[in-house]
Amino acid sequence: MLQHLRSIATRRPRLSGRSLSIGALRIAPWIIFGPITGVMSEAAIAAFKKQRPVLGGLYVLANVSILASMPVATAMLMARLNH
Repeated sequence: MLQHLRSIATRRPRLSGRSLSIGALRIAPWIIFGPITGVMSEAAIAAFKKQRPVLGGLYVLANVSILASMPVATAMLMARLNH
């Protein structure tokens, strides 16, 4: 059994700088924009990579509108709670 575990450990691919940078690029939209718009940012990046600029542009437009509407929605909610 110990030999089986050693063979699994030796067959595991090593982490390289390239795989770490790819992982960092995938997680960057989530860290920068948060869980809601991070999904849309990642979808926009994937659409542009797949040569679908219209879909990517729509994702960017939706993402910007969400980012712009959050402070407005928060201000409206706080104004209603103060009355």
